[in-house]
Amino acid sequence: MTTKRDHNVLRPRQIITEAGQEKAYMEQLFHEAPEAMVQIINEKIIRVNPEFTRLFGYTEEEVLGKEIDKLLPSKDQLTEANNISKKINEGETVHAESIRFHKNGRPINVSILGTPVKMNGKIIGVFGIYRDITDRKKAEKIQHLINNISTSVLTSKSLDEFLVIVKQELDTILDTTNLFIAFYNIEDHSLSFPFFADEKDRFEKISADKTITGYVIKTEQSVLLKLKDIEELEKQGEIELIGSASKVWLGVPLQSKGEIFGVISLQSYDDETAFTKEDLDILVFVSNQISLAITKIQAEESLKIAKFKAEEAAIAKQQFLSSMSHEIRTPLNAVIGMSQLLLDIKPRPDQIEYLSALKYSGETLLSLINDILDFNKLESEKLVLEELDINPLLIVKKTMNIFLAKAKEKDNVLELGRAENIPEFVLGDKVRLSQILTNLIGNAIKFTEFGTITVNVELESENSDQQVLKFEIEDTGIGISKDNKEMIFESFTQERSDITRLFGGSGLGLAICKKLVEAQNGRIWVESSPGFGSIFSFTIPFGKSDHKPEKAEKSKPGPKTKTYLKGLKILVVEDNKLNRVVAKKFLENWGVSVDEAENGVLCADMVRKNSYDLVLMDLQMPVMDGYEATKKIKNMDNGKFKELPVIALTASILIEVKEKIENAGLDDILIKPFEALDLYEIISKHVKKDQ
Repeated sequence: MTTKRDHNVLRPRQIITEAGQEKAYMEQLFHEAPEAMVQIINEKIIRVNPEFTRLFGYTEEEVLGKEIDKLLPSKDQLTEANNISKKINEGETVHAESIRFHKNGRPINVSILGTPVKMNGKIIGVFGIYRDITDRKKAEKIQHLINNISTSVLTSKSLDEFLVIVKQELDTILDTTNLFIAFYNIEDHSLSFPFFADEKDRFEKISADKTITGYVIKTEQSVLLKLKDIEELEKQGEIELIGSASKVWLGVPLQSKGEIFGVISLQSYDDETAFTKEDLDILVFVSNQISLAITKIQAEESLKIAKFKAEEAAIAKQQFLSSMSHEIRTPLNAVIGMSQLLLDIKPRPDQIEYLSALKYSGETLLSLINDILDFNKLESEKLVLEELDINPLLIVKKTMNIFLAKAKEKDNVLELGRAENIPEFVLGDKVRLSQILTNLIGNAIKFTEFGTITVNVELESENSDQQVLKFEIEDTGIGISKDNKEMIFESFTQERSDITRLFGGSGLGLAICKKLVEAQNGRIWVESSPGFGSIFSFTIPFGKSDHKPEKAEKSKPGPKTKTYLKGLKILVVEDNKLNRVVAKKFLENWGVSVDEAENGVLCADMVRKNSYDLVLMDLQMPVMDGYEATKKIKNMDNGKFKELPVIALTASILIEVKEKIENAGLDDILIKPFEALDLYEIISKHVKKDQ
């Protein structure tokens, strides 16, 4: 009886054949795998593939029967390796990244995959795969290095600090035992070394000629030079050895905007294999970031130096202006004061003319000085604006009154024109508004003869917070050409050079007006035609005031009589004898008893010995200045004289001086030169005396 053969049933020979094929296939995979593979039974290596021997440098014979954890890890990795083996032997598959060592001691970054081999549920061995990840790790280190360098640009306080960080970062991927960074100066063909770390040599500045560094700059090429290469360049006359000879020298140009400004170099004196072409490529790669960072830091340091020099120059300028202000204003105080004193004693008519001319000349010179100092304050942005209740129309009228006599001298009519819807009080700066009006009205009179100057004021607009006032100063003077309308608001500028010769002036008045108006968020402009006069207009937005007129009247101090100061005893402290004479004459005319001191030491001694109602204190004096003298007085005898009024007499109007005055404890300030009335009012303000 015959039966059909079941073709789906494998015979024993067939099974053996296919099992053999599978085994052969697995052997081929193991042998040709691109990763290093090892098989371990009972903690001993029973086989490795060719990639294992290539990666770690051991032959198969050298590793068979050895323990893997005693072969590849260093002592530092031994605990970690044992922990990995333990986990695998307990049935866990382990993925890890670590460092294992070549037979020659070279570290290798590897990823490790360890898996247990089981049969019938029992672990009979371990299968391990090692993949070389050195390149990836190096790339990560390079990226990390670049990121750290980029960050250090922001955190480093100086170039020196940054270069130290560069060395520390490079040290993570290269041997930086002997590292220098050189800067090249094209003007004198020299090299300077902002960073130099070396086992043998030390240079600060040398000629670039015939140096290896100079060779890199000349050829504009990165180089890796072994000893024989260096000797060959010497033989060719390209270089001459400076300093100790190295076995290998690595140098890369540092560039900014296509220009080489330096070189970064590594070298080894002992090991010719210390650096490779791969190291050169790494240094070239990171040098771009280092170059950018150095350029940025140098630019910032240059900016800091420039800023520091500018600040020093500004301080020097302030000190110079303060000194010049004092030196010029001090004699002017005597000139103007003496003129006033002489005018007060009823001189002859011809003497009145001369004395008036003398006083006017002094006041004109003072006006020029004030213009320069005001302009400087505006330029340095140190102008401080006040916001107080002011009566704008009253300010206009008072300013006009100052110029009535001057207008009459030139046969001009000075009149108030439109004054429409003007609020009685606004919030603003009285001094600055007066200064603008003074400049513009003064200019109008200066450039007009036999004509009319009209001042108009009106409310241009308002909202819930502000009231915008428009001021116009219209004259029938010489006028301004169309091309020069904007130019006249520039510094030190008048329409024509002959204008200065004919009419005088600093050329700063309109520039100051423009800056003062704009500082108050206003606008200034001019309409004019040559021969037909000019209209200077400006607007200023003032804050709204809730100050009631009747309250303002009540708040005004009562008038002082001419005998109000009679009987007071005042000490005048001033090193300039003429200024003491002027102040003394003014005071004695009002019935004041006056003592004099020429420096702070004498002043303090006289205050202790005498009883004074007030001290007029000059600030700049020999022996002891007014600041120190005031501090000494205020703290004298446990503060007994703390309430004694001390008024600063100063020719300086700088903000720094005013701050020093406050810190010294002075009670008020009077700027020289001063009018007799100004002196009278400030003394009246600080003495307590019944009418």
